[in-house]
Amino acid sequence: MNKIKIILRGRYGIDQLNLTLLIMALILCIITAFTNNNKLLVVCWIPLSIYAYRALSKQHILRYKENIFYMKLLNPFLNPIYLILGRMKDKEHKYCNCPSCNQVIRVEKQKGKSRIFCPICKSEFIK
Repeated sequence: MNKIKIILRGRYGIDQLNLTLLIMALILCIITAFTNNNKLLVVCWIPLSIYAYRALSKQHILRYKENIFYMKLLNPFLNPIYLILGRMKDKEHKYCNCPSCNQVIRVEKQKGKSRIFCPICKSEFIK
């Protein structure tokens, strides 16, 4: 066990890009198992090899820059998902759009209709 710890000391490890590569490899392996296509098995090894290379690399700065670039590419797709999930967890507030400026406004939940004042365009509306 100590020999493994010594070998893995100073290695980069796992980040978001590595996790994506691993999931991609597992999905491809599962598809290969159901289709019995050996050519697809070769494609399965490509993300797995990149995953192993990145995880065992000692070049932390390069791997970090690769992950930052990957996250910048992924950010436009993840931000709306995180926004929706955050709103779903918020049980005390309701989110509505201002009819004038289309600004999203967070309001405390109440029974019935309530007057809402938009802080951006200073208009007032009822929801």
